[in-house]
Amino acid sequence: METTSTVTAPFTTPWRVVVIRATHAELVDNAELVLNLAPPAALTDTSWIKPGKVFRCELTTAAGLAGVDFVVARGLQYIEYDGGWYGPVTSPAAHPIPEGDLPSVISYATDHGIGVILYADRTAVGDADSLFALYQSWGTAGVKLGLVLDGTQSMTNQIIPLSFLDDGMYTATVYTDGEPGSSPIRTPVVVNTRTVTEATTLDVAMASAGGQAIILKRS
Repeated sequence: METTSTVTAPFTTPWRVVVIRATHAELVDNAELVLNLAPPAALTDTSWIKPGKVFRCELTTAAGLAGVDFVVARGLQYIEYDGGWYGPVTSPAAHPIPEGDLPSVISYATDHGIGVILYADRTAVGDADSLFALYQSWGTAGVKLGLVLDGTQSMTNQIIPLSFLDDGMYTATVYTDGEPGSSPIRTPVVVNTRTVTEATTLDVAMASAGGQAIILKRS
């Protein structure tokens, strides 16, 4: 783990808030506080985002099947297998433990209109393209990427290969948080477009308190 970070002053960090109220209900009334503090969304097309409520299951086959029944009965959308479904969190996240028959659980969930989300620690991902393609072939609905054992500053300065793209030309629209200006809660967004192929790599170095979003469309 890294114990220091290098930043360019002035800089801001993401919002950290503490909400204190007299009752649980009053906490719910302020649930959108962080959303209200955040800058407006930069993405114009959010149709690919499928929000929903998720129920975290224990890691056995029986618990997964029961979890599907539980969320169906309550109008939820997903179940999730968290850390441990593939063994120790730092081991390769591609082989379920014997207690969990993932194909059976995913098939049952799909038949009932429920998505299955799998946890994968960042240190266990390895080749992300191959791993996520494997998850997709299983019928997995999404990935909960864990940063418990990682997430250092150097991790945010990465090169992403686009080898997962099919042959052909694509337009990459990159939305990048710039360095905050006079207002610490209004981070400017810089939008750039470029033509890319499967042989392209993208530099995703982040601002000190920002991130990036990339939309890829075939030209």
